[in-house]
Amino acid sequence: MGKTWSQMNTGLSTMNINALVLKGNTLFAGADGTSMWMYEKAVSVSEPQNHDENISANQLAVYPNPANSSITIDRSNSQFAENSEVRYSISNMVGTKILETEDSLESFTIPLNGIPTGVYSITATQGKKQISSTFVVLKQD
Repeated sequence: MGKTWSQMNTGLSTMNINALVLKGNTLFAGADGTSMWMYEKAVSVSEPQNHDENISANQLAVYPNPANSSITIDRSNSQFAENSEVRYSISNMVGTKILETEDSLESFTIPLNGIPTGVYSITATQGKKQISSTFVVLKQD
């Protein structure tokens, strides 16, 4: 699941995509602030039944991905010390810090209230150890 990607660049010229919105089965892409593209019959994404199957050693699991209202962070496959505080920082792709929190649980949920559709990076830090993961917020109206 999620291991095979196909390019589907039919009619979309090479430009920056600044916003993605999924409404029903239609994906809308806002490009360079001057145009909007639409792809009908977009594939819906659901949370895998076993999110551990795609996680290797020393990784931060973030699911569901894409997310709508919240994400679950699972650091059980990381090299962080158990039951110790880890600092989490969520940033957008420009590098602007959106949210920062600390937690000692190996798995917990972060609500995405007020975080708009986009691609984000989450970095977990404990002492000199640091791991990052990327996730997508896709708000459905």
